[in-house]
Amino acid sequence: MNIKRKHHFVSQFYLKNWYSINEKIIVSDGNKEFPASTLSIAFEKDFYKLIELTPSQIQFFHKLIDSLELKNTSTYKFFANIILETQEFMRERYEFLDTLRLDIPENLNDIKKEFSFNTLEDKFSYQEATFSKLLNIINQNLEPRLSLSDYDTLVHFFMFQYFKTPKKINDAISHIEGSNIREKFEFSDKQYKFFIMLLSQCFLERIYLSCLSNLYKINIYRNTSRINFITSDDPCFNQKFDNNEFHIQLPISPSIMIELVENNFDKNHKENMKDYFNFNKEHTHNIFLDNTFIDFYNIDEKRVVELNRKIFKNKDRFIYAKFQNDIKTLQQL
Repeated sequence: MNIKRKHHFVSQFYLKNWYSINEKIIVSDGNKEFPASTLSIAFEKDFYKLIELTPSQIQFFHKLIDSLELKNTSTYKFFANIILETQEFMRERYEFLDTLRLDIPENLNDIKKEFSFNTLEDKFSYQEATFSKLLNIINQNLEPRLSLSDYDTLVHFFMFQYFKTPKKINDAISHIEGSNIREKFEFSDKQYKFFIMLLSQCFLERIYLSCLSNLYKINIYRNTSRINFITSDDPCFNQKFDNNEFHIQLPISPSIMIELVENNFDKNHKENMKDYFNFNKEHTHNIFLDNTFIDFYNIDEKRVVELNRKIFKNKDRFIYAKFQNDIKTLQQL
């Protein structure tokens, strides 16, 4: 059985936009640089592996989902809940066979092994295919005509990358370390990380839907300077988190940055637009948006360096660049 063990927390399709002619990306920890392929960076072995939770931990998860009003999210109903139900079924099956003192069938062991390693990773890989196609269109066209469906996909992409990285997951764990949840439910480190990861996927759907509901604006910036955008092993981050606001700037290539920012529509206009979009939700590919929803700008060298410095400051361990000179400019201006 060929099980995928390298789990990339920054997508390879995304990082390949920083490839140079020899299909390498420059990796730097801030002190030294080296070239690498995307296959060998921004991954952890078994990072998204599903860890078996105890019945009491699963019960607590469901109660928490209910208290956070996440029970109606599709991520919970069609993903997290199914994973936990499958875990319970597999555990009961193993216990039953053990009671009868029967050997575990090889095919059941294979199913359990594949399920444990690949379910979450496969979910991300499926989503990546849609994102990759749209980001290629944006990278290759000066001002592509984007639809309501494209808008939805871009907002989804921001959320998709936002909480995939070790840095974000460790931050979430540290934020609730003061509670007695771990001790009360006897979580191991691996169980607790998996629990937080599963919970975050449900919570991010709410943020994604909130951004759509509030008609957040997407700005697309074309880099006209001599310096390229860099990226990192934690490229998507809220730059106004401390102000209780939501604002993300995410480079999608050395020459393009996309921005998610609150729109300044008044309440009545938002409600009218939402009614219109809901009425036409079966035709989202044919509704093309004007610059009040998706707008295009050029960006100068000073602002490129400003964003690159933010990316460097927010990195976990590494930044990634197309050329070494792009990293050197972090010490300039």
